[in-house]
Amino acid sequence: MTAEQQLPEGWEKTTLGEIATYVNGRAFKPIEWSKTGTPIVRIQNLNNPNAEYNYYDGYIEEKYHIENGDLLFAWSASLGAYIWKGKSAFLNQHIFKVLPKENVDKTFIYYLLDKVTSELYAKAHGSGMVHVTKGKFEATSVNIPPLETQQAIVNKIESLFDEIDEGIGRLKTAVQQIQQYRQSLLKNAFNGELTKEWRSKHEDTLPSENELLAQIQTAREQHHAQQLADWQAAVSQWEQNEKEGKKPSKPKAPTQAVKFEENVADLPSGWGL
Repeated sequence: MTAEQQLPEGWEKTTLGEIATYVNGRAFKPIEWSKTGTPIVRIQNLNNPNAEYNYYDGYIEEKYHIENGDLLFAWSASLGAYIWKGKSAFLNQHIFKVLPKENVDKTFIYYLLDKVTSELYAKAHGSGMVHVTKGKFEATSVNIPPLETQQAIVNKIESLFDEIDEGIGRLKTAVQQIQQYRQSLLKNAFNGELTKEWRSKHEDTLPSENELLAQIQTAREQHHAQQLADWQAAVSQWEQNEKEGKKPSKPKAPTQAVKFEENVADLPSGWGL
């Protein structure tokens, strides 16, 4: 079975050169650039809307003019299809202005070129810099359906892309909500709200404020005792080394755990500052 027989009814196997005309931009020289006039669209202006423009203040053939909505294709170094969304401009070299032929939908070619771009990058083994000649580009084999089917495909693609965009929006909202929940959770954890129900069930077994202070003080003293033991060992080692270097500093005695009475009216029972 041939490739043509495998295509859906009405589809044809053709080439990029058969479905559109590709007009390469003008090779502007740096000495022609100016600060005023008509902007010159270069590849960096397509990749980055904030990239600085060069301008040309003079006459240029009509074929190098581009208008809002024109289909462009960058074919050197950085490949890609673009719908120009800007004011009237001049087209620089290494960018094609794509002029669809009869019964070919412009937006359909845009998505088709996007697919071709992915395939060209794949053949380049992931290289970020790809260059194709016009002849090779126009000879690229593609399959194309009737005009009505092209438009139906475009509508379906854009509908699915809208769903993807909505999904991304929902994910971003969910991430924000999770962050807000996380902050709320941490806040409640440290104001007693998170364990309010648990405390009510274990109220009789929870330590009193004085018992809690005693536990804190005991823990501090045990920690200080360990620090003293470590210090004494360090001093002994220092003396064995003929007191070379600075003598290890003796750890300070722990502060006394005390009940803090200020601004505790809203804290749960048994809590303190």
